[in-house]
Amino acid sequence: AAALPLAAMIDRVLGLGAAPSPPMVEVTALTLLAASLGVWTSIDRPSPEPPLGAPLALGLIVSASGAFALIAYLAGVGLTASLPSPHTGVSLLFIGAAIACNHARPKAALPPSQWLAIASLFVATLALSGHLYGFTPLFQLHAVAGMALPTALAVALLCAGLFASRPSTGVFRFLAGEGAGSWLLRRLMPVALLLPWAAELLAHLGARAGLWSASAVRPASMLFGMFAIVGVAFGLALALNRVDARRGAVEATLRAHQLHLEEIVVERTREIAVSELRYRGLVERAPDCIFTVDHEQRVQLTNEAAERLFGMKREQLIGCEVGQLLTPATDGGAGTLAEVVARAA
Repeated sequence: AAALPLAAMIDRVLGLGAAPSPPMVEVTALTLLAASLGVWTSIDRPSPEPPLGAPLALGLIVSASGAFALIAYLAGVGLTASLPSPHTGVSLLFIGAAIACNHARPKAALPPSQWLAIASLFVATLALSGHLYGFTPLFQLHAVAGMALPTALAVALLCAGLFASRPSTGVFRFLAGEGAGSWLLRRLMPVALLLPWAAELLAHLGARAGLWSASAVRPASMLFGMFAIVGVAFGLALALNRVDARRGAVEATLRAHQLHLEEIVVERTREIAVSELRYRGLVERAPDCIFTVDHEQRVQLTNEAAERLFGMKREQLIGCEVGQLLTPATDGGAGTLAEVVARAA
């Protein structure tokens, strides 16, 4: 809704269109208002049950208006002067269908509603380019009313609103992504969309100021565009170089930390090995019986004093239960504690 007076002000007050813009008919204005309400009601909200009735009804109304205009032009009905132009009818047909199915949650990366919005945006972009460069066939057919500049601007803004209404999927998700492609697209898309218009505007302003003739508007626009593209290319190159430099610094820091961690691991491994050797040496040289057991009370480590004490080899002791070692010898054990001590003495 806000796009309509804004576009009308740009077209009628400032007169930026290179070709005379056809007027916006009342049916188009009302249909675009309905489309604005449809986009607003189809915004992705956190509520579990989004309002499906309003977007569906408004989208069908917008599509029906565009379809009726196209049928009227194809049938040659005399009411075509008060109906939207064929370009506007195609745009309304696509954007109405996009609003109607915008509530769907498909698994595809780009939902059908956004494909339809892209088609509508393509028609609006052609009309905008025709107004900018004065190429009438892009926005008006022969002897038929054309697509007004405010209408084309409003359709373009509504398509952008449809993309933004689903920030977690489709075009908006790709633009807001963290990948290198999304980063580059966020910087190139505004340039690609605004640069031709800005160059053409500067060329027309220079001609109005008397800096060059009207016949030099197109060469001046091309020069402005060329210099702007070169500047953008250099800016992106510098930004990418800075990113590469930061990435190189981070990688160098990570490599240094990795080497430091590897040195720490080697040093700690050496210390553990030395400590284990020292521990084993102390255990082996101890005059007393020493052994360790696990949670099942089975011997895991022992020494020579235990071999002498129990009268068994170390291989036989390891894995035995402590209770088995202290059972009487008649039952197959090493003997009671008193027998073991007496034998050791």
